[in-house]
Amino acid sequence: MAILDTGVDKNHPFLQNKVIAEWCFSIRGSCPLKGGQVEGGEGTALPCTYSVDCVHGTHVAGIAAGVGPDFSGVAKGAKIIAVQVFSNVGEDLGSGFVGIWGRIWGRIWGRVFTFDFHRFSPTVGSPTSKVKT
Repeated sequence: MAILDTGVDKNHPFLQNKVIAEWCFSIRGSCPLKGGQVEGGEGTALPCTYSVDCVHGTHVAGIAAGVGPDFSGVAKGAKIIAVQVFSNVGEDLGSGFVGIWGRIWGRIWGRVFTFDFHRFSPTVGSPTSKVKT
């Protein structure tokens, strides 16, 4: 499953061996490795570092596919494609977020992976959330 959020801490004990691919898409060039707008590969979907809210993507990934000794996520057998799309929390989503979708679909789903997506359920927080892409 794909987690498009603030990034995923693949080293979290609840997410060991879950992340199979990583990408970052940032209109403002805030991807974690080279500061680019589009980065793929090892370490590119690490959580943003600008805010305490940067843990949101890891939290969502854990709910979705995490595995623990006492409880697990709803799809504990699933693997994760981690995509950091909120690299800098603090500004309106605006057209930057909407414009990045074409890149995401083309790069990840159209060229890299072939999946049968039955459901798409974005969670971006409250209507007053402020994030940068």
